[in-house]
Parts: sequence; structure tokens; C-alpha cells
Amino acid sequence: HAEGLGQPSVSVQAIVWELLLGQHTLVSALEFLRTLPTLAPPMVGSALLLADASGAVTVELDALGTFDVPAPTKGLPVVRSNHPLMPTSAAAYGDSRGSRRGSEKRRDALVNHLAKRGWEEPMDGAAALALLRGRRIRNLSTLACVA
Repeated sequence: HAEGLGQPSVSVQAIVWELLLGQHTLVSALEFLRTLPTLAPPMVGSALLLADASGAVTVELDALGTFDVPAPTKGLPVVRSNHPLMPTSAAAYGDSRGSRRGSEKRRDALVNHLAKRGWEEPMDGAAALALLRGRRIRNLSTLACVA
């Protein structure tokens, strides 16, 4: 997932800075991301969790510029792990079957934990970080978690 290193592309950091400094709403952020493949694809694959009062969505970026921008959801948690969920992103992602299976198990553990706890019950930052510390949900391959 590093095809963008050999072609004109934009770093994910630059994309995130645009979203933060531009003070985008969820709608305007999604509009901006839809224009990326025509401007310059992202340098490497990554996932962005975007949310505001209107809803939340995970956008999976890939260096081929073939990523989808799904419709936001409201009232349900957005859950993911290391591996892409969208078919277009999964096709460009280089991984082993075993690592994908481990990632899916961690995602399922988080979904099960949240379902038992209750989706609609608010969770503050400290509770979210405590949940992410669990070995069944986060592993050594996790580079960063922002809650």
C-alpha cells in the first residue's frame, strides 16, 4: 500500500491538516475527499474517522486513488481495525490471511464489547482509551489511536 511513493501524490498528513485547519463539517470534508483522486491520490493507504453532530464515517484512502467515500451513519458506532473494510481499499492492501483474520477478531471483540455495554450509552475519552488498551482490541501493529 505504498504505490503513491512513485507517482505524484499528497501525504496523508497534508490531507488531515486541510481537514483540521479548514474547519470542515462532515459534509464539506467528504466533498473535499471526493476530489482527491482527480487532484492527486494519497501517498499511502490510511483510514480517517470523520464525525460531527450530523453523523460519522470512516473513509479508507488508498494510493491508487480508487477509494470510496461512504455515506455517514448516525446513532451507531463506527468500528474498524487495522485492515480495510471497503472492497476497493481491500483490493489494494497487501497483507496475509492470518493478519487480516487477527484484525477481524479485534474488530469483532470491540463490536461485541460495545453491544454488551449499550450503543447509546455515552463514553467519555478516558473510558474509550481504557477500552482501547485491552489486548483483545489493540495489538502491537496499532500505530496510533485517537479517541
